[in-house]
Amino acid sequence: MKKGQRQASNANDAEAKLRKLLPLARKGDEQAVKEVFDMMPTMIEAAGNMALRVEYSWFKTIARDDTLVHEAMERTLSAMKAELAGASPTPLENLLVDRILACWLQMQHVDRLFARSIQKGLSWEAIRTYQVWQDRAQRRYLSAIRALATIRRLELPAVQVNIGEKQVNVASSGKSLPPKRASTKGRR
Repeated sequence: MKKGQRQASNANDAEAKLRKLLPLARKGDEQAVKEVFDMMPTMIEAAGNMALRVEYSWFKTIARDDTLVHEAMERTLSAMKAELAGASPTPLENLLVDRILACWLQMQHVDRLFARSIQKGLSWEAIRTYQVWQDRAQRRYLSAIRALATIRRLELPAVQVNIGEKQVNVASSGKSLPPKRASTKGRR
């Protein structure tokens, strides 16, 4: 048996074993859960990542069975996530970026549904309902953005240096900040 054939056979064996273990693991069999985690740690990590599951649900809702649209949305969100998170995001920043993107997807979906429904001629009551939905989605989106901005402002480590009678307060996050003046407290 050649190396490629052995690898394919091993993959088939692993897949067959996984198919047997998954139903047991889902029903609470602790040994099956452990074996599944051991076999597929990245799959389990992805299955437990609720932000990814929410994104996937929105993709399925919006794109339905259109693989091309699904892939385009996934790439767009991935680029947005990288841009919003920055070079070295904290775990809290990652959570907030995921929330921003989930809210963004919801907001865009509501806008799209509203636009499509207007073409069909909506009643004033239906229009008001969509607008309430839009307003709420936008509020959640902006709230998540504000939370990320607040966290980033608060992450500035404050440093206080006392040298003799002079006190210098410095705040730095690696970003350029205006220089702080030395405190003149207690000087005449």
